[in-house]
Amino acid sequence: MNYLAHLYLSGNDDEIKVGNFIGDAVKGRNFEKFAPGLQKGIRLHRRIDDFTDHHPIVLDVNKVFAPAYKKYAGIVTDMIFDHFLASNWDKYHDQSLSQYVDEVNRTLLAWFHIMPRPIQLMMPFWVKHRWPEIYSSPAGLVRALNGMPRYTSLPAKSEYVQEVLLKEKNSLLSAFDDFFTAVSQEFCNVSSN
Repeated sequence: MNYLAHLYLSGNDDEIKVGNFIGDAVKGRNFEKFAPGLQKGIRLHRRIDDFTDHHPIVLDVNKVFAPAYKKYAGIVTDMIFDHFLASNWDKYHDQSLSQYVDEVNRTLLAWFHIMPRPIQLMMPFWVKHRWPEIYSSPAGLVRALNGMPRYTSLPAKSEYVQEVLLKEKNSLLSAFDDFFTAVSQEFCNVSSN
């Protein structure tokens, strides 16, 4: 899953939320240098990623994007699923997406000083451009996909994603709904565990 889903699945505990948010940038046992609540969030991030990477629905959706993205299809699936979460946010959360992003940004900025350098470098763009809200529109998703090849190994193939979304949006949205129900049942309310 991508950032918005990781934040959502963190529940209401700020330390878990921040740990989950920085999880990709904390490698190996480096998580041990963080406070216990942040460690819990980092471990949660890893468990969510493992669950996602092995789930049959995700593996099937990855096949849809594999012709263009090959080994990077999972990244595209993550982005598509965050797009569906953002564009259907009211179905999953009582707060508006805008209010949620405001709240999350305040939390993340309060913990900026503990974040790994790559996350610190990303944060000004995250806050300024309100990435989760950008993901809510198809144009925003394409914009994000177009930006990725400048900073990552993701191929520049956003036109392929646009074509697939035009042809298979309903089946992809259904796959997302089924998967998000499963991942939510597995990980929601983790802050009480």
